[in-house]
Amino acid sequence: MQDKPRSVGFILLIVLSQWMLACSSLPPVPVNRYYHLPVPDTKSVSSDKALYKSILVRRPVVSGIYNERAILNVMATRPLELHRYHYHMWSQAPAMLVHDNVARFMRVSGVASTVSRQGSGSKADLIISSRILRFEQIKLATESHALVHMEFSIHSNGKTLLREYEAKVKAASTDIHALVEAFGSALDQVNIKLLKTLMEPVK
Repeated sequence: MQDKPRSVGFILLIVLSQWMLACSSLPPVPVNRYYHLPVPDTKSVSSDKALYKSILVRRPVVSGIYNERAILNVMATRPLELHRYHYHMWSQAPAMLVHDNVARFMRVSGVASTVSRQGSGSKADLIISSRILRFEQIKLATESHALVHMEFSIHSNGKTLLREYEAKVKAASTDIHALVEAFGSALDQVNIKLLKTLMEPVK
C-alpha cells in the first residue's frame, strides 16, 4: 500500500515532463513587424526652376480595407480576392504614408517654392487631391510585385485636371522587406508621372 503514492507521483512526473517537452517544441509566437516607405528617389528628376509659388498636397482619400495598416496581397491567379497579412503592417495608415511621400517628392523636386501638406489651399497656386485605388502586393509562384494605382485631381486657376497613374514593380525577392522597397519604387514612378503633368499648364 505504501508503494501506491510513489507510483502516482511517478506517473504525474512523467505526464508533467511530457507536457513541458510538448510546450518547448511549439513554434515561437509570431511577432508583429511594421514597415516605413523608403525615402522618395528624386535623383533622376528635378525642375530647373520653381514653376509655382506654392503647392498644397492634400491627404489621399482611401476607403475600406485599404484604410487599414495591414499589408494587403492578391494572388495573380485570383485577382479579385484580396487578403491581409496578420503580422506585417505599415507603420501608419497607407494614406498617411503616401501623403508624406508625395509631398516630400514634390518638395525635393523643386517644382514649387513652397510645398505644404496642410491648409485650406486658398493661397496655393496649385492643389493636388488624390485617391488610392490600389496599394497591394501581387503574388505569383516565385515572384512578388508591388502595385500602386492612384487617381489625382490637380486644381489650378479655377481649372481641374484628372489623371490616373499606375506602377507595378517586381520585388528583389519574396521577402516582405523587399516588397516594401518595391512599393517605394512604384510610388516613385507614380510621382514622376505626376511631376511631368505638373510641369505642363493645366488646360
